[in-house]
Amino acid sequence: FVAGGYEGSGLDSQMIVMKTSVHLSNYAEVFLAVTSFLLLVGAGEMAFPVRNLLNRFRSP
Repeated sequence: FVAGGYEGSGLDSQMIVMKTSVHLSNYAEVFLAVTSFLLLVGAGEMAFPVRNLLNRFRSP
């Protein structure tokens, strides 16, 4: 920090506010959300196969 060389102008007499923000672009976030949803649906399909459940209810 450069205080300008004035007497009494140090960091102890100035207010500094620092903010950080880390994020991806909106397209990357949407892509990751869609990919996560598809993986979740695929895992659900492997755990509980829909075809087998439908065949159980269809066949007498």
